[in-house]
Amino acid sequence: MELTTLRRLTKEELQFVKKEVDSRAKSPVVAYCLWLFFGLLGGHRYYLNKSRSAVVMTALLFIFGGFTVGLIISGLWALIDVFLIYRWLAHDKRNVEDATVQNVLLRRSWR
Repeated sequence: MELTTLRRLTKEELQFVKKEVDSRAKSPVVAYCLWLFFGLLGGHRYYLNKSRSAVVMTALLFIFGGFTVGLIISGLWALIDVFLIYRWLAHDKRNVEDATVQNVLLRRSWR
């Protein structure tokens, strides 16, 4: 959210936004645990709303899972993902913050 928009909020509204972001944003602990235990299946991608690529990742492992090729491709993909998860979490947090601020401003305009 832009700083100019955040400056328009009162102290109480900023506290509300922070509380909402903390409760609604995706958890880094959950995301990285899913990556660690279900990374080859794309479990972390399902959690982070990357459903299409998660389905492809899961299908890839099941179709080629018995073969070394499938494990290598899925493993490399999961390894790359560990570096992308932080960015995806930050993007999700920004989206939650933006939506919450917009709701606060909309509610304020109704008063």
